[in-house]
Amino acid sequence: MVDQTVVNASPIILLSGQADWSSFGQWRGVVWIPNPVVTEVEAKGSTDPAAQALSAASWARRIGSARGSARNAGSACNPRRPRSAALCSRPLGIPVFGTIGVVLRGKRLGAIPAVPPVLERLATVGMHVRLEVVDAAAALVGE
Repeated sequence: MVDQTVVNASPIILLSGQADWSSFGQWRGVVWIPNPVVTEVEAKGSTDPAAQALSAASWARRIGSARGSARNAGSACNPRRPRSAALCSRPLGIPVFGTIGVVLRGKRLGAIPAVPPVLERLATVGMHVRLEVVDAAAALVGE
């Protein structure tokens, strides 16, 4: 079975300007980006760092088109619906990762040396996260 993951817009927007962005490329398997997420990331235009990073991401695969197994997910992938990433992935049984999930997976793959410094740095660029959540996330990976 191919390891598959769907990510929402927040990790793309928050991590694209960080060194931790490269951790995405080290994931094994397929990283799906729902078309509504792509639309959200590209909304600020082609000069936006997140849009540029996503455009250059050879590992990213779009979901929500009428191709292959994504066909059934296409009707759920609506950019006007909240939680679009979850709705796109649910029919396919693929887990959705937000920013903290991406950081934890990067840690498990050895692409990120420690979780708390990454989450603390992301908080300085706009991620809303409580200290208790940082501590809980770190505990999940034995830190």
